Order: sequence, then C-alpha cells, then structure tokens
Amino acid sequence: EMTREWGQVVVKGNGENDSADKVQRMTEELERIDARNMIRKHIENEGIFGMSHLFIKIKGQDDKTDLPLVYENVQKDTLEGLVLIEPIHSSTAAFNASNPLEFDFYKVNNWFVQGVNIHQDRLLTLVTRPVPDLLKPAYNFGGLSWLQIMKPYVERFQRDTDSISDLISKFSLTALKTNMETILQGGEEGASQLLLRAQMMGQFRDNLNMLLMDMAGEDLVQINTPMIGLVDLWAKSQELMAMPSHTPLVKLTGITPSGLNASSDGEIRVYNDWISSLQNAFILPQIMKILRIAQMSLFGEIDNNIVFEFNSLKQLDDNETAAVNLQKAQTAGALIEAGVISQEDERNRLSNDASSGYGFIDPKNVPEQMDFELTEETEQ
Repeated sequence: EMTREWGQVVVKGNGENDSADKVQRMTEELERIDARNMIRKHIENEGIFGMSHLFIKIKGQDDKTDLPLVYENVQKDTLEGLVLIEPIHSSTAAFNASNPLEFDFYKVNNWFVQGVNIHQDRLLTLVTRPVPDLLKPAYNFGGLSWLQIMKPYVERFQRDTDSISDLISKFSLTALKTNMETILQGGEEGASQLLLRAQMMGQFRDNLNMLLMDMAGEDLVQINTPMIGLVDLWAKSQELMAMPSHTPLVKLTGITPSGLNASSDGEIRVYNDWISSLQNAFILPQIMKILRIAQMSLFGEIDNNIVFEFNSLKQLDDNETAAVNLQKAQTAGALIEAGVISQEDERNRLSNDASSGYGFIDPKNVPEQMDFELTEETEQ
C-alpha cells in the first residue's frame, strides 16, 4: 500500500532555473535503479523479519564500506543501485551500550553482512515496530515482525473456523433410548449385542430406509445444537484478525459490509491516513537520502529544493474527478475576476495538474479575449 501509488520528484519553493531538467533526470534515475520495486521489497522484508536493509552500492567504494558514506565523496556516475539484504545475513559489529547520554546509545554503528563490515550510513535500515532496549540484542536490533504479531490472531480465527465447521457437521445428535442395564450385565455377549444394535440403527437410520425399534423398550430422541449466533461469532473473530494490521476487511478479505447504507469509505479513509503517516515517518527519509546520493552522482551537487512527494492514496472515479475540476475552475474564475491571480497563473496550474485534462497547453500562450457584438446581420 505504501508504494501502490508511489510518488514523484518535485521542486519545492522557487527552485533553480534548471530544476525542471534535474527533476526529469532524477525521475529517470529512480527508474534506472528500480527504486519503487526495491522499496516495496524493502517493506515486505521488514514485515516478514521485523527489519530490512537496503545497501547503497557506490562504484569504487567496495573497500570503504566500513567508513561513513559522505555525500561529497560520491563521484559522478558512481551510483550503481540498491541491494536488498535480509536481516538473517546481518549481525551487529559495534554499538554503544555504555552511555545513555549519547545520541548513538543502543544504535548500531556498524554491521557484519556475511563477514563484510558495513557502516550504518551505507545501509537504509527499516524498523517500523521497534522493541525496548532490553530486547534489542535478542531481536538483532530489529523489531516485531507482522508475522509475529498476526500469528495468534490467525490461529484463533482458524481454530474458531474449524470448531464451527465441526459443530455444523455434528449439530444433530440421534439418541436411542433402550434397556442398557440388561445388555451391559450380559458381559461380553451383552456388549456385542449393544454394538450389534448400534450398527443396525446406523444402517437403517437413513431417511430413505426404515428404522426398526422395540415398541415397548426403546424410544428415539433427536437432539439439535442451536446455530444462532455462530455467524456473528465467526465474523467477530475475522475482524479481530484484521485488527493488528489496521487493514479494513474489504481490503484484507474482499468482504464488503452488508446492511442498509453500509459503506467502508470511512475505514478506507482512516486506513489511507495511517499508511500516509507510515510513508512520511519511515519511507520518505530513506527516499530523500537516495535522492541526495543520486544528485551527487548525476550533478555533483545537491539541490535541496528537489524533494519527493507521495501521491494521494485516494483514487477518484470519472464523476468525482469532473466534480473536483469544476470546483477548481469556479474557484479560479472567482480569483481571476477579483484580480488575485492572472489567467497565466491558472493556465500554469492546469498544465501541471495531471487530472485537469489540459496538460498540453502552454501556460505563457494566453489567448486573446474576443468581444462579440450582436448585430442585426449576425442575429440573422
């Protein structure tokens, strides 16, 4: 979900004169190193193990991996790409466990990756659910994985599903009232007669057959287990399974809400807000570091006005898009009439708005307004 709509490289503020060309080249560079797919795998890896590493591979610095990554030392065209590392292949090499007053207390400075010493600056380490300092060494300085969190909820749901399935298959119990005392006191012969009687009943209990019973000494009773409430209990168990991951049921299972005016729009909106907060808290800082290194590799300098912005997770249909564009047009018309903005400003917004349908226009080529005077000839 955090990479479903991805994002784009944009210029923040005034920028520089050549920022537009830089944005285009930066976008192409992110596509070259397959940043979107690597970030997606990065997030999936963290969900499975509780931690994930992305190694920033710089050409010519294979013998300097134990040193911090300094932007000024990144030469032109030296960014080779990103390498995904599962935490099973990494272990801590050095961390401060003595002075809690330092900024790096219980933070790893160097990692061993299959015996190779790598400085933390060269790794994009993702941990979204960290554990307390007491447990960090036991978790290899990672965090709780989604598998670990979801396991008890999934097991409970599976147990409830199996129990309901067993209950449905055995909800009806047939009881035969017979003279047990006479049969059981007969020893082995009596027990064999009891088994023979049970087999005879099982053989003839089908609705298409005839059931034979002793008229005076036997009676038949049907005992049914009530099924009321089982569906609600099963649904609640399923909802609890979706709770730890904050995922709405319509996304997790494809089950839409039922009932009059039932809708999951509110849940989807809350879920999108939660995903957006994770994007900005954990993924955006790592993408910005990739952007800075990519700028050094492409241009030899860093333009702080070039940033990355995630696209909105909410997707509008054609009718909603048309309604939004109409509101924007009405607002722009009122602002132009009031003299707040010019026609060129509005044309510039339309050309930069991908959903406007007017991305092809030249913002500076404002058409002249023509005044049409109605005359008798034109009216005819």
